[in-house]
Amino acid sequence: MHVPVDEPMFEAKLALKQKWESTAIFNDFLVTQDTPYFLATWLHKGPEKVVALSFQATRHRGSFDEADARRIKSLIPHVRRALEIRDRLEAHQVRADTLSSAIEGLQFGLFILDGKGCILDASGLAQELLRREPAIRRDKDRSLWLREPAGSQLRELVRNGTPAKGDSSCVLNVPRGNGLQSLSVLVAPMPAVPVSWIGKDPRWLILVFDPERRIAPTAAIITRDLGISEREAELAALLVMGLELSDISSRLAISIHTARSHLKHIFEKTGTRSQADLVRRILTSPAAYAACRN
Repeated sequence: MHVPVDEPMFEAKLALKQKWESTAIFNDFLVTQDTPYFLATWLHKGPEKVVALSFQATRHRGSFDEADARRIKSLIPHVRRALEIRDRLEAHQVRADTLSSAIEGLQFGLFILDGKGCILDASGLAQELLRREPAIRRDKDRSLWLREPAGSQLRELVRNGTPAKGDSSCVLNVPRGNGLQSLSVLVAPMPAVPVSWIGKDPRWLILVFDPERRIAPTAAIITRDLGISEREAELAALLVMGLELSDISSRLAISIHTARSHLKHIFEKTGTRSQADLVRRILTSPAAYAACRN
């Protein structure tokens, strides 16, 4: 353990060579596996982690010497660099997994398209929209199809390769029929950076918002976050879901007068001045995030 980092070691350099050759590790493991000789070097030593590079040799090959140590020493910088790259990739994977988890919790669908408008990837909510929503689908050529006039607008956008001059993004309205509100689709270009040498590169980020989709914030979190009572939090959560005060009073089995009184107390406790302010406050709070995760 006292050998410096990057300094190759082998049996002949051990101060206690005879003691080493009498240990159980040497006799019961290395000898029986026909790997009695070693050439090793520390790549890293720290209080919480050590990394070593080790070569084992058979009896037929024989023990290592200084010439072997010089050869391994020339490899050490390359091995360390490879390990650094591996660690960096693992760290990026953790970051990618974290971002992916966050995206899956969002209340809008996300598509990634290539330069021809074909779908490269889709979030969970985006895939749900493809399954249940007639106004949006994956075409046979894997391109993203939207009900007109949004479909033509998207194809023109992809064909031109950029939004209209002065716009960094474009919003399309996708009609749905059956009395449902239109889907809102935000189209934003992605940096033209090559990602894959065997596939197609991402070019467009498509965010699909469904105004009919209501989130249900957790009343318990609203209570703790805004400092209001549980009953007031229940009322606030229903407001966020788009219900009118009269509908909320029926659902909570209270009078409309009591509902207005609760709302007044919420305004006083939170410093908000309107229902819109209160909804905006909750949608940017931990309660909204918790609702997205459920």
